[in-house]
Amino acid sequence: MVNVLEDEKDILLDHEYDGIHELDNFLPPWWTMLFYITIVFAVIYFVGYEVMGVFKQPAEEYQAEIAQYPDYYEDETEEEEEGDDDIAAFLAKKQQQQGNKKEVVVALTDEKSIGKGRRLFRKNCALCHGKNAEGIEGQGQGPNLTDNYWIHGEGKIEDIIHTVKTGVIEKGMQPWGPTLGNTKILQVVSYIISLKGSNPPNARGPDGKEYK
Repeated sequence: MVNVLEDEKDILLDHEYDGIHELDNFLPPWWTMLFYITIVFAVIYFVGYEVMGVFKQPAEEYQAEIAQYPDYYEDETEEEEEGDDDIAAFLAKKQQQQGNKKEVVVALTDEKSIGKGRRLFRKNCALCHGKNAEGIEGQGQGPNLTDNYWIHGEGKIEDIIHTVKTGVIEKGMQPWGPTLGNTKILQVVSYIISLKGSNPPNARGPDGKEYK
């Protein structure tokens, strides 16, 4: 029979604290191995990031991602500010030409506005409506926006703008008015209108009523 108290005499250290004696036990092998691994990892991390630059810093990884997905991360602040004035002048000219006292809303057709609308659509709308507005099959997903079928309104620019601004809460579409503002919404809607009849691949079937 092993006498525990007798065996402990061999590993008992020669000091005590408040009557508590300390035993010179060996650390478990798994603990020692884990400790050595952390030391090796720390050395590799320091040399790789700080000394040799083998690994990318978080800021560098972020810039690489921006370069890979320009549609989602492109900084357009200055262009958008200039575009606001251009669009306002364009709409004012249309209103004057038509002799209307009411605000005129027409789709933008210039390449710059359509390009901005495409980037905004793919960043904010493609998750539910598809990259090319083809719609996504499945309950709760967005309908095809390139055909003549519309669930909300008749497919006129005013109807689409209203839907984008106010959203469709019961179907999971948030109101985009507070987030995008009038100019960006007009750019997005103009892009959607430009896709009419484009027949993208894997398009979702008709939803709503047909308006030609």
